[in-house]
Amino acid sequence: MTGWLGLERLAAFSTSTPTYEAYVDAEIFDQPGLKRSMTDRGPVVADGGRVTFYRGMAKREQNIWRTGVDGTTVSLPRLYADLLRSGVRGRDAAEHLRETRMGF
Repeated sequence: MTGWLGLERLAAFSTSTPTYEAYVDAEIFDQPGLKRSMTDRGPVVADGGRVTFYRGMAKREQNIWRTGVDGTTVSLPRLYADLLRSGVRGRDAAEHLRETRMGF
């Protein structure tokens, strides 16, 4: 997970999660029809949030993305960068992450 959803898990900042973003293993992301099947089920779609899947790294490369906190959220620097690119509120959220979890 990344973006607002990742922030919600690591350093809650907002009362709602405007978007759901996740990196998906490269091998899975490239399978035909799989992205559609992922968006057809689960509370993410039922809640009406916008869902975005990004092509992630292959499993053998993922250790550089992990935080070690819960195993499903990208690293703190990756989360910070992803929040920065998500607009004005994203910059505020990135600043919150930096102050509360990154320690500077």
